[in-house]
Amino acid sequence: MSNKLRLFAAIGVMILCAGIFIRIFTTEQDYSQSVRTEQFDTGLSEISIFPELMTTTATEITTKITETKETKETKAEKTSTESSEPVDVIIVEFPIELNTATFEELTALPGIGESIAGNIIAYREANGGFYNRQELLNVSGIGEAKFQLIYDLVYIYNESEYVEEEIVPTEEDTYFEEEIPILDVNLALAEDFAKLPGVDIELGERIVAFREEIGGFVNTLELCYVDGMTDSLYVSIRQYLICETT
Repeated sequence: MSNKLRLFAAIGVMILCAGIFIRIFTTEQDYSQSVRTEQFDTGLSEISIFPELMTTTATEITTKITETKETKETKAEKTSTESSEPVDVIIVEFPIELNTATFEELTALPGIGESIAGNIIAYREANGGFYNRQELLNVSGIGEAKFQLIYDLVYIYNESEYVEEEIVPTEEDTYFEEEIPILDVNLALAEDFAKLPGVDIELGERIVAFREEIGGFVNTLELCYVDGMTDSLYVSIRQYLICETT
């Protein structure tokens, strides 16, 4: 009997403790809800106290948006105005006078860019002007094709007839040419080689020494192997050389 009473007593204590815990938990929830409600009410009161601040902020934002929009519209109108401004267009009437033509007029010629137009002006200034349109072929960048393309688009006041310069040999040149012998490279002496234009006695001696070293020349081109003989010098004297004896 005593054990049953103890059991009932223990169950009663547990029920009592559970009720106490439930009460404490419910009280804390009510308190927390009350605090949140109070804070929310305080926030609303602050908002209602400072309506001017909210209005000012909204006004500033609206003003900034309006200013940004006006700035973009102003830039767009400015760009449109600038693009609609007339561009200076140079109208060139052909043919143009070659010695008085401006840089812009020259660049209007077909195939003549800024670089070649500059070359034309530089040649004109360096040579005292053009005397004949044929002189355009002396300008850097103008070949036969471009010359034919622009020939009828330019003219020269009082243009002189173009005469190709002819080289007339002087009496001294004729005499010197007659004195140059035709040499057999396998028989000529150093003194004979020295009579050739551009060849001195030292080079003549080296030619003879090289000939003896190789046992004679097979052709005149072997002279290029001689120390001191350059390709250009050989080309200038080869018309006076033969190789018949080996």
